[in-house]
Amino acid sequence: MADTNLLYCGGQPNRGTAVAETGRGHWWTTLPGVLTATAALVTALTGLAVGLGQLGHIGGDDAEGSPQVKAAVSSGATPSSTPSANAVGAGVGAATTTLPLGQPFRIGEVSYELLDARIRPDSDGLVALELSVRMTKHTGYDAGFWDDSFRVAVGSDVYAASGGLNELVPGRSSVRGDVLVLVPDSTRQAELVLRYLDDSRTVPFEIVPARS
Repeated sequence: MADTNLLYCGGQPNRGTAVAETGRGHWWTTLPGVLTATAALVTALTGLAVGLGQLGHIGGDDAEGSPQVKAAVSSGATPSSTPSANAVGAGVGAATTTLPLGQPFRIGEVSYELLDARIRPDSDGLVALELSVRMTKHTGYDAGFWDDSFRVAVGSDVYAASGGLNELVPGRSSVRGDVLVLVPDSTRQAELVLRYLDDSRTVPFEIVPARS
């Protein structure tokens, strides 16, 4: 019996010590967790406030708009349409061209026919040469009909078409399209350059102002 009591009494402190250590371990592992959770909550609230501020819900309205919107507006701005005082095309019918109409120009497997040619004022110092062109594809597969096929040479300067022509001509058929080229309003003699693939054809012409 003495041995039994000794074992019992000796074992009792061991259990008490285990309980005390367990309690201390629970306290020290919980406190950092509370601090971590608090820091995460503060960070989340800060991020939310910054996000709302960027969206305009906090900090008032942005009177000048975002840079992306202003850049898009600037890139889409159109040039002034006020003609210069000495513009060739000043006034309706104030200038004509000597381009041959109704005459097909054959280049390889295609031909271009000028149906109409007009001159009108554009932005300051420039006039617009507007052409109505029929392209015919003589062989069996499709061909591109686009701005890159047209140029106007004025002396040593070459001006590309810029009207947005971009069509597809099926084989053995014709498609009509509009070509726009801007040239200086002082232009009198020029050359229309027609291209298909690596071949080209040059058509000399004049811009004739109306006599006052």
